[in-house]
Amino acid sequence: MENVECEYFFELEHKNQDGQYDHQERRPHNDKTIFEPGDFKEYHEKSLDVLHFMIKGVVNPKSFAIAFEKLIQEFPGINRESIIRVTKRRDGVTIDIQVPPDTNKGEAERILDDTYTKSLPSASESSGNQVSIYYTVKGDIVMDKM
Repeated sequence: MENVECEYFFELEHKNQDGQYDHQERRPHNDKTIFEPGDFKEYHEKSLDVLHFMIKGVVNPKSFAIAFEKLIQEFPGINRESIIRVTKRRDGVTIDIQVPPDTNKGEAERILDDTYTKSLPSASESSGNQVSIYYTVKGDIVMDKM
């Protein structure tokens, strides 16, 4: 990403009814501004060191806590403060985790996914126990029954 010159870019595009591409989600958002030297690199470096872990449906916080602890054990550069964002999606959540630059994100995601899935309670154990999951600024996992 060194020496990349970019004034702006679009994160989304789709074909409209006329077969033309509509660009959406311009960065920077304001169409009167452009990236200054180094802005493009800074914008993308932040996203390169993030693991986006997606969970469909209702999150089981106990299972996530078990999976996240396993991730911490396997990757010493990741700790409880590494969770930077939890985003609600229409069909679940995305948990963004800051990782060191040399992290094998594919392996990290596999560990999270496998451990999370294996630690989920059976249907009979979890019936009626929907849980919301919240994260405090210090990375503690807080559970709240719905």
